[in-house]
Amino acid sequence: MFGLTNYLKHFNIPSMQKYVLLLASLMSLLCVSYAFGQCNLSNPLTELSWIQEQIDADFSDGVAFCTCDYEVRYGCFQGDAVFIFGRGANSNCADFEAQVYDAQGTLLCVDGGITGGDCFGLYPALFEELGNASVIWDCESIGCALNIKAFLQGALLSTTDGLMRDDLRQKNELPTQEPYTALANFTHVGSGGGETIETGVFDVTGNDAIVDWVLVEWRSDVNPTNVVQTASALIQRDGDVVGMDGESLLDCGFSSGRYFISLRHRNHLGVMTNNPIDFSESIIHNIYFSDGSMETWGIDAQVRVGNINALWGGNASIDNEVSFQGPNNDSGGIFFEVLTTTDNSSFAANYIYEGYHVGDIDLNGETIYQGANSDANHVFFEILFHPENPSFLANYIIYEQLP
Repeated sequence: MFGLTNYLKHFNIPSMQKYVLLLASLMSLLCVSYAFGQCNLSNPLTELSWIQEQIDADFSDGVAFCTCDYEVRYGCFQGDAVFIFGRGANSNCADFEAQVYDAQGTLLCVDGGITGGDCFGLYPALFEELGNASVIWDCESIGCALNIKAFLQGALLSTTDGLMRDDLRQKNELPTQEPYTALANFTHVGSGGGETIETGVFDVTGNDAIVDWVLVEWRSDVNPTNVVQTASALIQRDGDVVGMDGESLLDCGFSSGRYFISLRHRNHLGVMTNNPIDFSESIIHNIYFSDGSMETWGIDAQVRVGNINALWGGNASIDNEVSFQGPNNDSGGIFFEVLTTTDNSSFAANYIYEGYHVGDIDLNGETIYQGANSDANHVFFEILFHPENPSFLANYIIYEQLP
């Protein structure tokens, strides 16, 4: 049971008197204005699909964190249902806001946090009768999970909306089984390898459309060169790294211990957390490679694209570097991939090689060495304007920042 006094402590309002006024007003609102729905729900999570969707959206948008003891509570007032998405009794986040919804998923108000929210002004009595509100979801409900967010430089080329392109999906070029088992310099460890998507995953459009496959690695905290577990995953247009159903977070993989997490892609340079993650905590671990909040191993491990951090593209040779000139350079890899395909019978350097290939640096389904939108040119300008290449040397090498 959830005592009213304890619940009120969760809101960042300075006095008990203000709480009482808040509750009184909101109760009035319930009596007069809203029909929230009957309180005859035995399992709101399964009976109201919008609740789980809102939980997922809160974590995806970065407005909820397990470190803030995020939870969802369900309470009733005179037969009407109210749902509170907010911080729990053990929260260390004084500025974490609570969101109040009715049974239809309509946001009524936001309260708590450093701004004070709008519940007090709009509905100052909503929690009067919610002393028995019960927890229907908290971070322990899902156990330990990884909420990884990252971007691929190639898929951000020619975009302005902060989302990656999903050309490979639109052209039906994405394989339904993970590609890393068949690629050089990628080795699955543990239970990783052979993952296949669930039906309909590549049919999803919009922000959650799948861009490509990625590889997640767990590395020893004692020796981060030692990969102890891998898992193939999918990356969405908005950067979310998800499981084979195209939407679920990845399981931590371990119930205890500390591990570095690295993320790799077939023609981009990988990135890794600068510090190991403690998986003994059964929470959602937010690993945001995309916004600079997560320290990464090495120097200039990612490229800045607008206000987004992204994995360096251009690794057509599938090794640990991107180069335009010199031995085993990536422009040469693109050239020979185009020249030697059986479809290019005339050995034309300007042939457009369509399909799912590592030389396709911008991930548009076309590998182009010479001509408009050349993938080799993408490598050239990436090298030329690298922040560690002040002399604009064409033979500069971008090294992957993994141990």
